[in-house]
Amino acid sequence: MNTALTALKNLGMPSSTTSFLYNSVRVEIAAHLAPTLGANHVEKFPPFVRWFDRLQRSLRETSVRSGIGFADSTKFYRLKKIEIQSADFFGKNRLGFLKLKALVEDETGDSLPGIVFLRGQSVAMLVIVYPSDDPSANNAADYDDDKAHVIITIQPRIAGSNMAMQEIPAGMFDPGDESDNGSLSFTAQRELREECGIEVTPADMRPLYTTDGGVYTSCGASDEQIQFFYCKKLMDAHEMAQLEGRIGGDESEREKITLRLVPLRDLLTATQDIKAMCAAALYNNLEKSHSNL
Repeated sequence: MNTALTALKNLGMPSSTTSFLYNSVRVEIAAHLAPTLGANHVEKFPPFVRWFDRLQRSLRETSVRSGIGFADSTKFYRLKKIEIQSADFFGKNRLGFLKLKALVEDETGDSLPGIVFLRGQSVAMLVIVYPSDDPSANNAADYDDDKAHVIITIQPRIAGSNMAMQEIPAGMFDPGDESDNGSLSFTAQRELREECGIEVTPADMRPLYTTDGGVYTSCGASDEQIQFFYCKKLMDAHEMAQLEGRIGGDESEREKITLRLVPLRDLLTATQDIKAMCAAALYNNLEKSHSNL
């Protein structure tokens, strides 16, 4: 994709506002962000690039039907302008989140809601643990979901107003991180190692949902999509006991994680985590489809 970066002047905007063209769309960076956020940050931010490309493609290909109270017609909209309103960095130079307002209008000036929180793709893992007297034997009879447990992380979540939120392991995908190898399955592998102290291979992480990049968590406000994986592991009683209460997390990211095991059959009612609920529903549907084969 060719990116045009052109300073825009004499447009009646405050001189401290940074403005540039990104693929023929004007992007304005709020004045208070100018000391830390530049056009190069925005252009190279994978969530921005991915969101922009997907939105432009959808705008070209999809017309929108008028709502109730309007003439029954369909029309196409265009992305006219993007205003970057806030930014958060992870460390000194790594852009983590962007909040922006996209001006999307039709030819009459009718606009659509366009507040967007950009954070990119992420992964969530349903790790199912089965008790076994001899895990190395890999006995098929041991894979009994009625006896299975799921690994849950307990950690503070300020946004959720909860200092002990119970979730399934999850993490953000960073395509620029060499440890992720440009793959969501490698991200899942890394997160399990960091959060739970569990080593798995990418091949162990079986996808639960792959449609168009994953499940949207809040498509009215955020670009975040979650790719779900599941992993089945046999463990003896000693290994399972060691998991319960284990401390995990990446200290460099200030994660404070404690692990617990929850019976698989109780997962839907054991947490407020939408990731856990989605994973449980997807897994149940997968198992049901397999049983009908």
